[in-house]
Amino acid sequence: MLAIGAEILWKEYQKPVMIIENGMGDFDNKAEPLILDQDRIRYLSLHLAEVFKALKREVNLIGYSL
Repeated sequence: MLAIGAEILWKEYQKPVMIIENGMGDFDNKAEPLILDQDRIRYLSLHLAEVFKALKREVNLIGYSL
């Protein structure tokens, strides 16, 4: 969905697109010595894949920030 939205914005306004403040809020169990955050890793992997799709569609995507 991110790639589609970025493409729509790019086609409509012909301005560079920057995605900012994209992340997943979640509570971490800080009682454990190591936080294994598989849900956040999966979330970001899917979103980064969408960023690459947008670039392949020639969207002028100039940045992506968590």
